[in-house]
Amino acid sequence: MVVILVIATFVVLIGLDHFVFSKRHPESAERRARSALRPLGIVWRPPQSGVYLQPTWTWGRHDESGDMYLGVHPLLLGLVGPCAMETRRRGEIVAEGDPLVSMTRGDRRLTVRSPVAARVERVNNRTVREAGWREADADASAWLYRLRPMRPDLPHDGWLTGEAAARWTRHRFDELRDYLQTTLADGHLGVMMADGGALPTGVLGELDQAAWSGVERRFLSVVPQGIPEDTP
Repeated sequence: MVVILVIATFVVLIGLDHFVFSKRHPESAERRARSALRPLGIVWRPPQSGVYLQPTWTWGRHDESGDMYLGVHPLLLGLVGPCAMETRRRGEIVAEGDPLVSMTRGDRRLTVRSPVAARVERVNNRTVREAGWREADADASAWLYRLRPMRPDLPHDGWLTGEAAARWTRHRFDELRDYLQTTLADGHLGVMMADGGALPTGVLGELDQAAWSGVERRFLSVVPQGIPEDTP
């Protein structure tokens, strides 16, 4: 009985200490919660052979029939983190530049646009259900749509492969990081920034509607151009 009382007292004291410490240092719990946000992986490595990176923050690859499997750029998925996806329906026709998929977290939304005029042949419901970043996304395994392009002469100018695609992604990453740091930087964002200025997975999920609107307007509403040839 004495042993049980000693153990119970020990447990109560630990609980009180944790409670008092948390009240005395409320930011500690916040820091611990945010430490779960993992730094983004090396999503700017060259894509697999046969995969094209498009400036609409999408990637695509063709099959033997000429159809294209298309997915959302893993960097964008990583910034948003776990989310809901609103997709086009099978059989719908989309023009180049039309909204293709919306990624939402609560009342915040980012819209990704189509790099081609095409008919939606299939939606990958597994990708929709498991929307969010995984290492596998970086090698283009998590396609979202099977599209039938209206033009057979793909790819278009501006689509990138290999090292050029990797440079484009790194350049966009640097632009996004700088934008979030300079335009939206505050103590909230500073706590989440990993060592060396890396952005953690799901960082946009920790920011408000103004941040999402700014990213949408600056990076998704206008198709970004290429990068200078001398960009490392």
